[in-house]
Amino acid sequence: MRIKHTVKILLLFLLFFGLLFWLNQITTPDRVGDAPWGEYYALPDDTLDVLFVGSSKVNHTFNPVVINNALEMDAYSLSAHGIGMDESYYVLREAFKTQSPKIVALELYSAKPVAENSNDRAPLHRVYDDMRLSPNKAEAILSKVPIKESLEYFIPFTINHSRWKDLSFQDFFLLGRKAPAYTRFFGYYIVEYNVPPSEFTIPPQDYMDDTAKIMPDSGTMQTLERITALCKENGAQLVYVVSPGYGEEKFGYADMHRLVNGLTPYAEAEGIMIWDYHRLLLDGEMQYQDFTDSHHTDTLGADKVSRAFAEDVGYTFDGLLAGCTQDWDISEMAEKYTGIFEELQKGKEE
Repeated sequence: MRIKHTVKILLLFLLFFGLLFWLNQITTPDRVGDAPWGEYYALPDDTLDVLFVGSSKVNHTFNPVVINNALEMDAYSLSAHGIGMDESYYVLREAFKTQSPKIVALELYSAKPVAENSNDRAPLHRVYDDMRLSPNKAEAILSKVPIKESLEYFIPFTINHSRWKDLSFQDFFLLGRKAPAYTRFFGYYIVEYNVPPSEFTIPPQDYMDDTAKIMPDSGTMQTLERITALCKENGAQLVYVVSPGYGEEKFGYADMHRLVNGLTPYAEAEGIMIWDYHRLLLDGEMQYQDFTDSHHTDTLGADKVSRAFAEDVGYTFDGLLAGCTQDWDISEMAEKYTGIFEELQKGKEE
């Protein structure tokens, strides 16, 4: 009798958690900028070669389809809009559970001083709602949110329950849920519009001569050290990357350069390369057609940065990546991207 009673209790628990998982899945909206955990978990284990981590500066700038074609290997952009360096650390811990990338490219915008980098509810939901429940997820959430306020991050249904009226038949059966407003390629978002020429300015040629330094706050610096240790533990080469932008406000190009100055001694001591793609702006390779706003590239600009990254990787880490092969069949995705890119390029030339 005890065994039957125990089995019944277990079945009830399984039914409850299954129902809760279903409710969370169907009521959590597909938002532009959410970490694409569902797609990432579905990748074949241990096939990833290059992983990008960071905020919107990643999913607007580094296009894995372009990089995969150039290097004939497998890259992925695992990011979420508005997240800080702490979130990047927990994303990376989760990412290493199923993949063993040879290179981790960490975008540095989130390393800016914490006063400029406070998290609110939205970024935390973007990065954690679809992450699998685990001690890593629990630690990540509770490191930022008091336990009495944490339920909505573990059970998004508690704040999304009012979405019933917006659900379709397909949503109820978890069939092909995808927002129609965006197209995504391995975590990278297609962005078709650009800033008008009148709003675009090229940074002064000599701004990189500035030797002033900005250091991350102590908490962010500790997180960077934890990321370095995590990459070493998992046999991954860490690289710092800086996405280009022509904006001076909101921690713009000049402050990003000073942040790179501040981090250079640490990076050199740890064998971490820093690749700042503002150089494409200064060289005249990027113009107004390449930016969706003063801090983010559009698809034409992302194509240029992604090709430059592939060249840097091929030149710098040729030996490290020797033997890596392209394990994912991206032919259909690459063909789709090429069509979109050529249409955009044609439209902006006219």
